[in-house]
Amino acid sequence: MKKICLLLLFIYHGAAAQSSKIDSLKNLLKSPTIDTTRARRLDILSEALWRKGEYEESKKYANELLGLFDKGVFATADTTWQKVLRSGALTNIGIVAQRQGDYPLALQKHTQ
Repeated sequence: MKKICLLLLFIYHGAAAQSSKIDSLKNLLKSPTIDTTRARRLDILSEALWRKGEYEESKKYANELLGLFDKGVFATADTTWQKVLRSGALTNIGIVAQRQGDYPLALQKHTQ
């Protein structure tokens, strides 16, 4: 019984920490600054949300990150971090699509 209580406490604590992380990232994104830090936060937030099962919100932030690339915000150079962030956004959308059963979209996003 003691082991079960500890396990439940551990699971609850992990879920609470995840929610706190998500709330903190959302607050940090309220700043209108568009830079690499914002892009990284969008990527982290999108991943945290799909891991929590909040798929639509996860897609929203991943698409916002892709929008920064589509608008040419980071067009000055094609650096490694840009490739990592872009692929992270595509991966997050692909994972959400897969978990929602949209396998063609998942395959498309994972192979872009």
